[in-house]
Amino acid sequence: MVLTACNSSNGDKTTVDRSSGPLSEQSFHWTASPGIDLASGPAVPIRAYFESRLDGQTMGSLDYAYPGFDQAVAKKPQEGHDLLTSNLRPDVNRGPVNDPPVGTNRFMIQSVARTDDALIADLCFYRYRLAHENENGSFSSVAEAFATDDGIDVFRLLLTAPPNAGMSLPPQTGPAPAPAPAPIDNVFGDWKITGLLDSFAKSDPKFGGLWPTYDSDLAKCVADAPDPAERRVVLASGQHPRSDFPTSPPSPGWPLPTKVTV
Repeated sequence: MVLTACNSSNGDKTTVDRSSGPLSEQSFHWTASPGIDLASGPAVPIRAYFESRLDGQTMGSLDYAYPGFDQAVAKKPQEGHDLLTSNLRPDVNRGPVNDPPVGTNRFMIQSVARTDDALIADLCFYRYRLAHENENGSFSSVAEAFATDDGIDVFRLLLTAPPNAGMSLPPQTGPAPAPAPAPIDNVFGDWKITGLLDSFAKSDPKFGGLWPTYDSDLAKCVADAPDPAERRVVLASGQHPRSDFPTSPPSPGWPLPTKVTV
């Protein structure tokens, strides 16, 4: 099935087929701390950003990012080094990922806090739920490659809200039981994504000042993991059947398209 968007809000027509290939083997499952609505407010551009970033990286092309991504997400400067934007966009110059993982990308929005001129969102990514296929047909978690990797990451995302943030986007969620895996319209609205921090930036001398609570935020992600510690250890090591790394239906997903071409 090809999802076709007519008259998308950024003027683009989306005809990306996600029913086959690497993207059909992955899905996105989102949860959030109490008080954070996944279908409205900042959670919508947050979801759209991370899903776009991963899909674009997997396929090696921003064509697979969601409508509005290019306008919403800051570019790194042509000269000098900016810690907040250096890893903000996917590095599509590398081309498609040779061995894309399968399974469910599980994210949790841990907190969203407002500063003077921006919003800061801290997120957990439970990467151990993704796996690569082995030559014998079994599957091993992406966390197995390094002994010290437990497959749990924490991200800090910086956003700028539009003047009327509450009115800038309609509610964005998909109907049960089969929501769309990706939006067909611009779900960034007038939100701007201005910065990203993750563990790869820890060695930068500016990191601590920008994210002084990194260690405690990562510990919260570990404590809030969807699986008990014993199960995480099992999943993150050894060889498994594909069923241990299911591609779950997207949650909450996105509104179904108004026009479907089969």
